[in-house]
Amino acid sequence: MLRIIKCDSVCTTCDKAQYGEASFCEKLCLLLHIIFCKSCRDYVRNNRKLTKHVHSKLKNLDPDIKAQMQSEIESELSKTIDK
Repeated sequence: MLRIIKCDSVCTTCDKAQYGEASFCEKLCLLLHIIFCKSCRDYVRNNRKLTKHVHSKLKNLDPDIKAQMQSEIESELSKTIDK
């Protein structure tokens, strides 16, 4: 069912859509929202640029540094899960 999403939830829906976790309905609601809301449209555009930039930098990263970063991230995530 289509529903109007508020600007507050655009960030979450945008992230879900970028990583393939949003449903078709969520994507459609996001699209309809950003058609009418310039500030959210700018947010979505900037978020896509940032994600593309970060992914391009990660592809060129030294594998040893990448593995170290991954282990640090997993360590921090396990700390938040344990709490």
